[in-house]
Amino acid sequence: MNNLLRRMIPAVLLAVLAPLAAGAQTAVGEWAAYKSFGEATKVEIYGTMTYCLSDGNLYSFDTDDNSIVAYDKTNRLYDNKISTMAYAPQHQTLIIVYQNSNIDLLVGGETTINIADLMQTTSITDKDIYGITINGRHAYLAGGFGVMLIDLEKQEISNTYLLDHSVLSTAVKDSVLYAATSDGVYAGDMKRNLLDKDNWKLVALEVLGKLVTTDDGRMYGIDSGHLYRWSDEGRFETVFNETLAFLKTDGDRALCGRGDRLIMISADGNRTDIGYNGGTLRDVSYNKRTDTYWCACGSNLLNGFKASAEAGFTAEHTSIAPDGPRHELFYFMKFFGTDLYIAGGMLNYPDVFNPGTVMRYSNGRWSYLEENLQTYTGTSYYNTTSVAIDPRDGTHIFATSSFGGLYEFRDDKYVNLYTYYANPSLANSTLKTLSTSAPEPRWYVRTDGLNYDSQGNLWMVNSGVQTIINVMKADGTWAAFDHPEIAGAPTVDRMIIDSAGRIWITLRRVTTGIFCFDYGGTVDDTSDDQTKFISTFVNQDGESLGGLGVYCVAEDRDGTIWVGTTGGPYIINNPSRIFIDGTPQLTQIKVPRNDGTNLADFLLKDETITAIVIDGANRKWIGTQNTGVYLLSADGMEMIEHFNTDNSPMPSNYVQSMAMNPETGELFIGTDMGLVSYRTDSSEPEAEFDEDIYAFPNPVEPGYQGLITVTGLVYDTDIKITNTAGHVITAGKSHGGTFTWDGKDGHGQDVATGIYFVIASSPDGKSGIATKIAVIR
Repeated sequence: MNNLLRRMIPAVLLAVLAPLAAGAQTAVGEWAAYKSFGEATKVEIYGTMTYCLSDGNLYSFDTDDNSIVAYDKTNRLYDNKISTMAYAPQHQTLIIVYQNSNIDLLVGGETTINIADLMQTTSITDKDIYGITINGRHAYLAGGFGVMLIDLEKQEISNTYLLDHSVLSTAVKDSVLYAATSDGVYAGDMKRNLLDKDNWKLVALEVLGKLVTTDDGRMYGIDSGHLYRWSDEGRFETVFNETLAFLKTDGDRALCGRGDRLIMISADGNRTDIGYNGGTLRDVSYNKRTDTYWCACGSNLLNGFKASAEAGFTAEHTSIAPDGPRHELFYFMKFFGTDLYIAGGMLNYPDVFNPGTVMRYSNGRWSYLEENLQTYTGTSYYNTTSVAIDPRDGTHIFATSSFGGLYEFRDDKYVNLYTYYANPSLANSTLKTLSTSAPEPRWYVRTDGLNYDSQGNLWMVNSGVQTIINVMKADGTWAAFDHPEIAGAPTVDRMIIDSAGRIWITLRRVTTGIFCFDYGGTVDDTSDDQTKFISTFVNQDGESLGGLGVYCVAEDRDGTIWVGTTGGPYIINNPSRIFIDGTPQLTQIKVPRNDGTNLADFLLKDETITAIVIDGANRKWIGTQNTGVYLLSADGMEMIEHFNTDNSPMPSNYVQSMAMNPETGELFIGTDMGLVSYRTDSSEPEAEFDEDIYAFPNPVEPGYQGLITVTGLVYDTDIKITNTAGHVITAGKSHGGTFTWDGKDGHGQDVATGIYFVIASSPDGKSGIATKIAVIR
């Protein structure tokens, strides 16, 4: 037993008597999804369970215990972004249809059956599903192609009726299937072969968006301005003329309405109106057992009400939704400490007006900086693009916008807008507008790339103008820099300041490349400034790749600059020579084929690289525009992981941004369709060992088969795991500040119940620490 082990064991034995490491942690290899639930649009009920669709995402509320459950690809669902749903109470099945026409059957709230036939077929082109009707054992799906039947007992598609018109809704009455189409209402006798189009007859010319049938056989329909009822004479008769947003039935009555009212039509034709002034009614379902109206109320979320014509709506449950990001907009993400900040805009190309938002995820909760800023500024608040926090004051936050300039916040409240003013007396920055003649020039102040330097100066880029690089100095004054080689570039967005103080900015459209600016640590003294614009990419073989759009840039732990382009990743190995070499060569990583040919292929050369994150082990997490996320070894020569929509809960393969929690190694992946995180086996290493080293789960309980994780380590920590007799069970090195163990011995067998010691030593062997893991089999 070496001296380090002898020194450590007495302290460890004492630690066995202490409480085991606290705090539940996400296990290495686990995924989490972060859905937005800001706009409730549809609601279905069964028993104590209410299902709500909000922003295309699903959650449930159980009145038995007031529990809220969010569903996603990590929890029961097979896909992302739901277009519609319906509940079949007889089969306790929620039919879920996704925007891509994939279908799930959520049975009993626990088991999910996926039916991908419609999504995968190539024989149908218009696969949109507009509505679902439940009748007996069948769910009838109205779609752009016709009507599809799902047998809820066999849990499969049983028939598809291909019609010549888009079907918007269906209803069943007296063994006749009615299909409301873009050409009128067709009827098909279900005793006949409805696969034959000749057995469908046009029975009404009204173009109805929704049909329903009550339990006693009354059929209703709505269009943009009327409620109709099917008469005994075989035609639709107008019940009243009003704009209606939804139509349903609670069994006995027809329920319809719009944003400000619910209208109930009884069997004898009596109408009852219940006014609603708490928001916008988007959908209503009635729970007869509890006499509760469950309402999807738009931005007021899910609400449960008692209701009567006399008293109106009386709230029982209000604004129910899981916690989540306000918007599914993830253009920019960055960790400040262990708090994740998200800016949800993007550079303002035509017709892109994402709401101005800065979201924060901290300690498992979401919060937001003030958003209703028009009342202060007199101009619209759109397209926030980056965030920076004052290193001297964590409550002092700045956010850029491509639709206005630089916003300042303190304690999450608006303070100021730094922007362009035509009147010199109002000027408060060096920022410029693309259009001085526009009715509102501030709309054309396009800023991005916020970063503080070591002196407390706040740097940013101002796209499309002469002076691209701007800085608010630590004393509050401003400076701007005129670099002719990039002046007027329309899409300048990402910026980093490397460990030597050099500024790197990306240019990805029209004027493309990577620009490096060294201001010598002196903002006001420009005599020592140096610049280099790499607009033509030349690799290590001397091959010119021409101009490439650059989306991202990162510095790794060795000081190497990684550049993400439209032609894959490139490396600047010796950035200190960037101003010395005439045309800097960039390295394209060559990955050997290992097929005996001595040939190699350039890494990801056909991919657009949109995000690069360096983890605690100096490995590279690469986000792409089309194929998801890759994990590369520190030198980029080995592809360790590749995650995409096929093998992970990622909602899209288009990665817009990524950020890693330095303490836990949790990688957040922002896509164009949502946010997920993945618990990597790495974390930011500690500068030196302290008492923060711990292992989880601890104890390891019976049945646990995941990885056991040790955190709080220094870079490249040497690890030995021993039993109480000092025999080494396994050994290895940490990934940054994290080491993982599968709980097995050298023969691949689960270790026995007992206490196991983690002996950690620095790479030079001069320092070390230990902890213990309790295993229960």
